[in-house]
Amino acid sequence: MEQTKYNLLKDIEITLRSEIDDEDVFSKVVEKVSFLLDKYEIINKTCELACYEDENNKILNRYTACLMVEGKSSQTIEAYAFRIRHMFETCGRNLKDMSPYDIRMYLATLKQNGCSNRTLEVIRNYLSAFYKWMVVEEIIEKNPCAPIKPIKYTEEIRESFTELDIDKLRTNCKDLKERAMVELLLTSGIRVSEMENMNVSDIDFQNCAVHVKHGKGDKERITYMSPVAAHYIDKYIQSRDDNDVALFTTKTGRLQSGGIRWILHELGERAEVEDVHPHRFRRTFATNLNSKGMPIQYIQHLLGHARIDTTMIYVNVSEAQVKSEYLKYMAA
Repeated sequence: MEQTKYNLLKDIEITLRSEIDDEDVFSKVVEKVSFLLDKYEIINKTCELACYEDENNKILNRYTACLMVEGKSSQTIEAYAFRIRHMFETCGRNLKDMSPYDIRMYLATLKQNGCSNRTLEVIRNYLSAFYKWMVVEEIIEKNPCAPIKPIKYTEEIRESFTELDIDKLRTNCKDLKERAMVELLLTSGIRVSEMENMNVSDIDFQNCAVHVKHGKGDKERITYMSPVAAHYIDKYIQSRDDNDVALFTTKTGRLQSGGIRWILHELGERAEVEDVHPHRFRRTFATNLNSKGMPIQYIQHLLGHARIDTTMIYVNVSEAQVKSEYLKYMAA
């Protein structure tokens, strides 16, 4: 322990040496710091980390196992695990010893690094759910997240693709796979994870139906696609020379979510359309159906949302549409 204190004092001396030119002032500061250090018991952080890192991982493994039993998707479980692990690695603390102050400082650090308030609120919810579980499991007595109030943020309007954007994307597809992906995303409203897990056998070409067998929360549903989407998917499948069961593939096997995002990003670059990602196709799907008069509860079913208010967030309503509806009802 004395060696640790000595090493700390030497580190402080080296740091101060570059900041203080006056030798007398430097000596006095070092003397004062040395006097203050004698009041405290100092433990090397690496030793402390080694003591509790294993315990943190055991707690985290218990939590992810519970999430799995509850039916959370693998993506959700990974998101929770990443955030909790990032917190205890950043703070250098035992999960059981985290205080409201520690969590506030962690969130403040994320904010300083450019994290938006919206994302911070998502992270706060992750941590709050985790610590509520720890209380229920009697690992800790009090939830350190309880005193931390929800983080306010301004809801951003996330625009769907315009007709011109869609025309550009279709025109700049370099092969059948890209065109099939664009048409399926535009007309079925599936998530990127659902596209990744989809097999050829999940496509009903005769009825233009899409069987989603691994939706969010591992739920199943049926959505639909346009005849154009069915046409390009069929042409893409016929062009392949493999026997892979996956709907979309690479040279090494099933096309993963990251690969889908990358392909769409590259397509957006070629087409000169900004912000091209799978979720924007899903938003465009919902907005297009709403603008054509489909009841919101049917859109909710097609998207696979558990709550209708979630569906409402996806729908962009134009001023022209509001005005048209207003005049229709006022004239009645």
